[in-house]
Amino acid sequence: MIQVALENVSKIYGKVQAVQSVSLDVQQGEFFTLLGASGSGKTTLLRLIGGFETPDTGCIYIGGKDVSRLPAYKRNVHTVFQDYALFPHLSVFENVGYALQAKRSPVAEISQRVTEALKLVQLAEMAQRLPAQLSGGQKQRVALARAIVDRPDVLLLDEPLSALDAKIRMELRQELKQLQRQTGISFIYITHDQEEALALSDRIAILKSGKLLQVGTPLEVYEQPADLYVAEFIGRANFLDGMLLSVDGNRGRVQIGETAVVEGTVVEGTTAAISPGNAVRLVVRPENICLNHANIGHATTIIQSQYLGYATSYLVQAIGLNFHVMELRRRGTSPYKEGERVFISWEWMEALIFSTN
Repeated sequence: MIQVALENVSKIYGKVQAVQSVSLDVQQGEFFTLLGASGSGKTTLLRLIGGFETPDTGCIYIGGKDVSRLPAYKRNVHTVFQDYALFPHLSVFENVGYALQAKRSPVAEISQRVTEALKLVQLAEMAQRLPAQLSGGQKQRVALARAIVDRPDVLLLDEPLSALDAKIRMELRQELKQLQRQTGISFIYITHDQEEALALSDRIAILKSGKLLQVGTPLEVYEQPADLYVAEFIGRANFLDGMLLSVDGNRGRVQIGETAVVEGTVVEGTTAAISPGNAVRLVVRPENICLNHANIGHATTIIQSQYLGYATSYLVQAIGLNFHVMELRRRGTSPYKEGERVFISWEWMEALIFSTN
């Protein structure tokens, strides 16, 4: 069932069109992420859903009801911010139960629901502490408990982990996913961190300059990007600029430099837009490149080798270009050494060809 739906929603600030005719839907119980660089429109979109802004055009539906003109307090939607926004003079228990107290809920119900919420975020034993006595990660857990205790239809999360250090972010990221699954609340999450989006989301919406470029599962946006911008924005990749020589079905041959020829998949939807002689960019992920001594592919030299335990990251040089290569560790094998001469290759299906015109 669709929990949140946007139909041709736009928002303009002066001469800046922050959101441009965006249409999307969020399913009930889905972890949905809005991903984009600064100025992409993701925060404006979140504020529109939360009722902090009113769309200039289009409609917003929550639970099938048009809430486009309803203020925030009349929507069953809560927001978690990166700065926690806790009351410093109230205990953890009082912070979490504040909204229930404001609604004059029965004392027994407040106690039960606050205790349940604190257990979900693993803070039951800290109920009587003040915010000043908590770490950053614990404060964010309190903010999450406060947001879910009132059982909203939708929880909006505006980069809630960005103020935390890397280790705490990783721990809280895992807990956040588990919390969403336990509560069944639809989460709409904002981040500019691609890895975070890929790890947490059921689906991701990628935005640029207020426009919606692609909506898909993490696997879809990573392996089947809709356009060159998405391919460049999501994850790490190698980019080769050249000229398209030929296309057979969706298999393309690209000339790089004066003599090198490589192959890849012409991305669906662009096949008709590019033809031999056009300028193109081939995108190949580091993990899709293979190193070998079997004279397969293009001769290369290992410039840098970084052993990471689970994998080895290489910087290599071939056909006049630098390539990043990632090889997972295989038992009984040793990493290639810096200065070693090898060959690189990839399956044509695992490289993507986009028009640059």
